Amino acid sequence: MNLLGVGSGLDLTSIIDQMMEIERIPITRYETKRGEYTSMQSLWRELNTRLSALSNSLNGLKLQSDFDKMKVTSADEAVVTATANANVVQGNYKVKVIQLAKAEIAMSEKVDPEDAEELLQGEIRISINGKVVVLEETEEPRTLLDVAKAINKTEDIGVVATVVDGRLVLEAKNTNEEIKFFEGEEENAFLKQIGLLKEEGEGYKTNILQERQGSIIELNGITIARDKNVIDDAVEGLKLTLKKETNEAVNLSVAADVDSIIAKVKAFVDEYKKVQAYFDTHTSFTKGADGESNNTGKLFGDSTISNLKSRLRSMVTGVVEGLPEDSIKMLSQVGIQIDRSGNMTLDESKLREVLTEKPDQVKELFTKPETGLTARLQEFIKGYTTSQGIIDGKINYLADRIKDANKSIERLEARLEMRKESLIRQYTALDSALASLYSQGDWLATQLTLMTNQK
Repeated sequence: MNLLGVGSGLDLTSIIDQMMEIERIPITRYETKRGEYTSMQSLWRELNTRLSALSNSLNGLKLQSDFDKMKVTSADEAVVTATANANVVQGNYKVKVIQLAKAEIAMSEKVDPEDAEELLQGEIRISINGKVVVLEETEEPRTLLDVAKAINKTEDIGVVATVVDGRLVLEAKNTNEEIKFFEGEEENAFLKQIGLLKEEGEGYKTNILQERQGSIIELNGITIARDKNVIDDAVEGLKLTLKKETNEAVNLSVAADVDSIIAKVKAFVDEYKKVQAYFDTHTSFTKGADGESNNTGKLFGDSTISNLKSRLRSMVTGVVEGLPEDSIKMLSQVGIQIDRSGNMTLDESKLREVLTEKPDQVKELFTKPETGLTARLQEFIKGYTTSQGIIDGKINYLADRIKDANKSIERLEARLEMRKESLIRQYTALDSALASLYSQGDWLATQLTLMTNQK
């Protein structure tokens, strides 16, 4: 319970609090500075993020292979699809799928659950494609599904086992491979019992549900046969995936993947706009109506930012060195413009036109080693965003200032606490002295009253 001021009747606590508020002014200043330093750190981190995103947007425009990608358009993807690499000859290819490749499928006879339980007593050994599947003896009842699961758990066995309508069905994983059982006939007694292997003459024959067969296509009128449904050796650089047989040829159009390049360029333009928007926001200057109350961004006048803005603009508007005289050398020639305010725009139709007519020149503009747009921009940005780079230096400098501010605040807080204790002691003594004086005054007043009354 605070009794300060009880003796004197004065609000000494309030007086001390007001004095402490005055004493706290230096601390408040340091706290304000700390907040400013923290805010500036956030701004530099945001710039680092935006520059990194700008650099990353060029990752798909740095290699020649990025511009050599091909796009294949199928007139009927339900029949055939395709992919292509840079080695393919552009043009149209007509594909008629005469026959799809099919995998061999073997099937057992239908087995009742009770019969299966009886047949699966004791140890079961099955040999498929040279792999031995063993079901250990158990007292628990087993089914054909247990057999299928055991087969599917066996690595590199080359088949997939299922149970359909009480039948064990084995399908080869590859269309060009026969399912083989007879390397170890003595281990396949169970398959013989369920009719997957049937006795024929002196041996056994697989009960085949579907014979394996290869694929047959007509490619631009030429008949081609393969043992699978993925054909990658008929046309250099073209990989066909057959899906459905048809009587009509399906057209495949192979051309440069212009849409992919345009999408990547648009991503670069978008990220550049974000960097420019950052500059516009944080380096702005608005003159006040009275000519004095000006509004400025927190980075207005910062030399690092001014240099960064200038260098970025000169790079994206400048000439790429080392290219032939009659070649495309500037972004403006591919439809990318920057206006006076620094805003970047893309004329997509112009870009599509030059990518179609002069793809190699556009490729060199971006990918030329060292002097190409991508190499120069990414190397320049790296100087700002890398660890111990320019931005990292700014952030670390501000971190040191924040530490200094914290130390000063801690030191002043300790001093302030000592000052408060000193004031409390002083005012406690004052309160006590005033109380004593008030008491003496009361005594004297009483004595004077008594003396007056006696007269």
